[in-house]
Amino acid sequence: MQHITSHMFLVRASDLEKAKQRVNRFLDRTMLIKYSAVKFNDSLSFSAEEDSFWKHLDRGIAENKETAAGFCQELVAHGYEKVEDLQSMPQGFESKVLHTLVHLLDGFIGVDSSFYNLVEDSHSVSQALREEIKENRDTYQLIYLDVGEVRGNILHPSP
Repeated sequence: MQHITSHMFLVRASDLEKAKQRVNRFLDRTMLIKYSAVKFNDSLSFSAEEDSFWKHLDRGIAENKETAAGFCQELVAHGYEKVEDLQSMPQGFESKVLHTLVHLLDGFIGVDSSFYNLVEDSHSVSQALREEIKENRDTYQLIYLDVGEVRGNILHPSP
């Protein structure tokens, strides 16, 4: 498999194998993105019972925020500084950047997602879920996976 990108998923599951099954089921069912291959990386996957869980979870959220900030900077560089400026945006590169940014903000998984919260279908973790994880550490997993090339998405389904 040629590695294209990586994702980290927060999953409600009692163990690593069940978490992997949930991620596979999600990836099989979503129409948003389809990959040619998925390879789980157990050495970078963590139970909430492990000390490094929160560090990795927060790093994934921070990476999503950095990606979103980069998209914002790209739009500003092209002259879009206020929301009102978007009304005159032609279809093309800038509209694709905006579209991808909105997906990150709205919680749709995409190739640019570093971290994805499968519990809340989002790119972050609510305070309520953080508290739930602390109370039930044996029920949450962070699953890291490498994926191959995109072979389809909602606009261009794979055969």
